[in-house]
Amino acid sequence: MATVKHISSRNADYGQILDYLMFRFDERTGKPILGSEGEMLLREDYIVEGQLAEPSLFGIECMETNRRFGKNRTREEVKSHHYIVSFDPRDVPDHGLTMEKAQTIGRELTAKYFPGHQALICTHPDGNNKSGNIHVHIVINSVRKEEAEKQDFMERESDRLAGYKHRATKNFVNAIKKGVMEICEREGLYQVDLLNPAKEKITEKEYRAKLRGEKADPGFKTELGSLRSTIKKAMAESENETMFRKVLMEKYGIVLTESRGRWGYKTNGNRTVRGRRLGANYEKEYVLAMLGTIGRITDISSIEKAGTNVGYRRAIVISNLKKSADTLLFMRDRGLETEEDVRQALKNATEAMMEAQARVKELDAEMKAIRSLQKAVKQMKQYRDVYQAYRRSGRSEKFKEEHYAEVAVYEKSEAEAKKLAGELGFDKVPTGQVLKARQKEAGEGRSEAYGQYLKLKAERDKMAVIKSNLDKFSWRGVDRTDSFEERL
Repeated sequence: MATVKHISSRNADYGQILDYLMFRFDERTGKPILGSEGEMLLREDYIVEGQLAEPSLFGIECMETNRRFGKNRTREEVKSHHYIVSFDPRDVPDHGLTMEKAQTIGRELTAKYFPGHQALICTHPDGNNKSGNIHVHIVINSVRKEEAEKQDFMERESDRLAGYKHRATKNFVNAIKKGVMEICEREGLYQVDLLNPAKEKITEKEYRAKLRGEKADPGFKTELGSLRSTIKKAMAESENETMFRKVLMEKYGIVLTESRGRWGYKTNGNRTVRGRRLGANYEKEYVLAMLGTIGRITDISSIEKAGTNVGYRRAIVISNLKKSADTLLFMRDRGLETEEDVRQALKNATEAMMEAQARVKELDAEMKAIRSLQKAVKQMKQYRDVYQAYRRSGRSEKFKEEHYAEVAVYEKSEAEAKKLAGELGFDKVPTGQVLKARQKEAGEGRSEAYGQYLKLKAERDKMAVIKSNLDKFSWRGVDRTDSFEERL
């Protein structure tokens, strides 16, 4: 599965970017690895190319662009943006992914999503964890050098104009994620939905801690990783919420808490971890929908211990037989008689989940528009007295010159407010009180829609397990279009 990561940098030394891409660095300390004579060591393998800049002159050419447009003069300004596209390690043996092919994908993404920007595109053959995942670094100067054609993901006119800065908004990051997903599907590479809430939300900090721990102990798990494993065990042992709470408390010493409809898990150290922080698969609606469901049939051939331990193998076989029986009972209860019925049910569940997700995104967009409108209304209120005085002066040029900043901010805020008010269905710019009520309504609707999404996601995951178990059944030459009654 390909993933996309974004990093912004205020470092004015563009040369360090090229150094990182070409030379070997200690990923833990961030320092270069030096040779016997103190020289920096080149990476064993990499491909680097430039867009609107020669790679070896990237820093100099970026600084020339900055000077030309008078940008990136202060320490606080973001000087560059770094996007990393990492591919699934399995894509190499299973789908023939090469560094050259990954580099081609990187060039395509750069041309489409960063037109007009000076950029470095660099492919490395391996990641920090030495898992063999090919990944592409796309580094751009924050200031656009040349004007570009307007694209669907560009929210403002300035997003295409020369001299303006790249905005790594949530909508933009989602757009490039969608682009990566489409390319992976086109190229036949492994991919997951990058736009859905993560099943397991692992931060960069937790990921690094896991890597450090695994060096000393291959079976090491972070505190949050151990908590996720414990919750999964409790879910597998529980048929309902009451049993789930009891198992968590009595067997694992974890108290299930609830605040404003959201679950949290209070550990022995009296620390409460919210389900949302752990990932979508640990939130209330999803867990309740998954309690008492069927587990996946285990592939015995993939477990080394099963080949040497007869007792262990027998236990897996018995467990698989139970899961097979439960799968058939589930299908009969749902009226699913053939493999095609199961496939269609999974498709329907997936479509229902995607519709619910689209509704959540609509409400997210509405809440974002409301917040923007609130900001515009606040700025109008702040400069209203000055602007009214400007109008009473007959829009005097002298008055405007003396109060240029206040008048300009008011007019810009007023235009933005009218635009947003129309998009939100208001006939005129609403008051702050009206907006507050609308925001509350949208927030409640969003919470309800997200809960419905999690329930439908659980239903989709149930059907995915049924489909997986069905695929693992031994067919022994039986026509797979027959009903299960006919097979048995």
